Amino acid sequence: MSNGRLIIDFIAEAYGLPMLPAYLNLTKGTQDIRQGVNFAFAGATALNMDYFIQKRLIPPSTNISLSVQLDWFKKLKPSLCKNKQGFTKVPLIMFLLYT
Repeated sequence: MSNGRLIIDFIAEAYGLPMLPAYLNLTKGTQDIRQGVNFAFAGATALNMDYFIQKRLIPPSTNISLSVQLDWFKKLKPSLCKNKQGFTKVPLIMFLLYT
């Protein structure tokens, strides 16, 4: 969830593409996610919390890491593609990762 604009928002705007809804703001069945979903979360890290604990580093203010965001994607994917046949009908799935 983000209350600010991300680089992907500026890219979409420049190309006249629709803004993607934030994954954490989705409500079942009320939003069209066929164009995509934004999994970004302000303050998210590429590393899991365990890394910070093991290295005795100050942990980030949020426990949202890249692996958590990838888990969100895995949870959402079945709603886009019910089976392998449905998956082949999706013309293009683009996965962008910004760190």
